[in-house]
Amino acid sequence: MTTTSSITIPEDFTAHLLSSTRILALLGAGLSASSGLPTFRGAGGIWRSNDATSLATPEAFHANPSLVWQFYSYRRHQALKAQPNAAHYALAALARKRPHGDFLTISQNVDGLSQRAGHKRGREGGLELLHGSLFETRCVGFECDFVDEEDLRDPIVEALRLDDDGEDISSAEVPLKEVEVEDLPHCPKCGEELLRPG
Repeated sequence: MTTTSSITIPEDFTAHLLSSTRILALLGAGLSASSGLPTFRGAGGIWRSNDATSLATPEAFHANPSLVWQFYSYRRHQALKAQPNAAHYALAALARKRPHGDFLTISQNVDGLSQRAGHKRGREGGLELLHGSLFETRCVGFECDFVDEEDLRDPIVEALRLDDDGEDISSAEVPLKEVEVEDLPHCPKCGEELLRPG
């Protein structure tokens, strides 16, 4: 057995991994659950009596940008508080040790923990994000091409600041703030349109 931090790996798996010429890792929410983040579709998949998957759509943003931004602000805040775990670091280390193109990681996670563990995106590190990132923002305007792939502001605007008293706004029992559209994030390039989550 090989021990990496708190993970024990059978010797035959380690030998097989080291002798493999091509490796594909598919990551899901369970990887970040160990860092304390709720899974998107699991027990924590309901946000304030809304199906989380229904809030993560262009239609939901068009219908209620304030609700969608509060949902994303909460998720961004939680992700920034969480820390990468041993699995994030192990995958990042494996990606650095492999020759270019021999190790591909496809992640369903949007929380940025893999990147914070040092796993590089794209050709440089082999990390591909299937569902994008909580920290990507883009302008909704058809004429504007603004995209920020790493907008780590927390809060992204003052109107979306979460209370420091620990209230969990994911619970429908906690009232949401009234956030007017004009107080939501706006595009720094065109200055007119809203930013939306990526």
